[in-house]
Amino acid sequence: MEPVADTQIAIGITSTLVYEGAMNASLQEFILTNVSAGGQRISFSFSDTQPAVDGYGPVIYPGGFVGDSSTANHHVYSGRIYAIADLAGALLAVHIR
Repeated sequence: MEPVADTQIAIGITSTLVYEGAMNASLQEFILTNVSAGGQRISFSFSDTQPAVDGYGPVIYPGGFVGDSSTANHHVYSGRIYAIADLAGALLAVHIR
């Protein structure tokens, strides 16, 4: 399956929409990796209506990742994903397929 998204996104100190969401049952996985070089942590919101808030929800430090993959009894989250960093200049690698 071809990637829906395979990119890097700059994340700042305001909530950023990382993935619009497709409500697509065919999504197989997503992997979000903090590739920041300056030590920034990134926080996430998996919600169609709530922006990300620094320090709340899943939080990853440089080299860390958050992901979800499809199994026989589980479908991948396919709604909106927001991210925010504790300091400007964070970098997030996004892989969605």
